[in-house]
Amino acid sequence: MFRRVAPKASKLTTTATTAVIEIAQETKFDLYKDNKVDQAGVPSPITINGLIANTQYDNYSLAYAGQSNKTSLSFKTTVQPVTGISLDKTTLALKTGATATVKPTIAPSDAT
Repeated sequence: MFRRVAPKASKLTTTATTAVIEIAQETKFDLYKDNKVDQAGVPSPITINGLIANTQYDNYSLAYAGQSNKTSLSFKTTVQPVTGISLDKTTLALKTGATATVKPTIAPSDAT
């Protein structure tokens, strides 16, 4: 009986919120998260969306579609840099001793 070994990723790239797994073989794969199928029967490249920036992930694994032998995946998403800060007021006039609140907004909203 022929038994396939677990697949090996040929390239794994990450952004702040996405991981992309590329495998040289032209076949389909099952992606597991916490030992449960997260994506079934998907071709390479396999994309994992909705990740958190600057976070280590060790709970994913990969198998040939329908097979049980898995390869563990370990990766860390990148830092999402701040690209801008804006304030809710463009001008502010105060009398001596008065106070005001200014609300900042960081861009992008998922910056780390």
